[in-house]
Amino acid sequence: MKQTNLLDIATQSSGDKSNAIFRPLVAALLCIAIWVTAPNADATQWMLGGFITLCLSDLVRGLTLPTSKVAFAFDLVGIAAISGAYWSQLDSEIIWWLPAFLFASGVIVFLLMLPQLDTLLAPVTLMGMVLVQLLWASGEVWLAQMSLFSLIGFIGSLVLLASQMLFVLHHYRKPVQNGEAWGSVSYFVALFFIALSIIFALHQTA
Repeated sequence: MKQTNLLDIATQSSGDKSNAIFRPLVAALLCIAIWVTAPNADATQWMLGGFITLCLSDLVRGLTLPTSKVAFAFDLVGIAAISGAYWSQLDSEIIWWLPAFLFASGVIVFLLMLPQLDTLLAPVTLMGMVLVQLLWASGEVWLAQMSLFSLIGFIGSLVLLASQMLFVLHHYRKPVQNGEAWGSVSYFVALFFIALSIIFALHQTA
């Protein structure tokens, strides 16, 4: 039993160190791709700010702990900045049924997860609101443009929400089997989809 525990700790530590390297690297490469497409666009500035902040979050976690409060704060700022890239694309009226639906769904998910949250109630609520706001922004862009790539951006935002939920359950509550791997894969997919949708939007307006 002791050997198994040591193996689990070593595996988790190795996964955290790998994330501290590969997650910022992937985000940095996506930043370059976005900047090359349209360096002076408002959406580019928002997206670069968001991805760079998420890079800092991963670096802090690699140097400290996955549950670092500083890294959590960087996550909040980074996700909020990414949503700014979507809001900057909108010039039409807001479709109010979308935020109503998203926040109602968020409340239902929150109530279902409530027994698991305990002392995490405040930070999870804050993160949930920021993520739902990102879904709202990307969803508004999708409904306004009705294009494949705007849909990909909305899906990416949804995957990012799922990735953050998995991270909370894996690191703050009972570890999920292969949680580190699933969390990293979903995180990479989310960032790639979000970046792809922004790159396509910038390419159309360039």
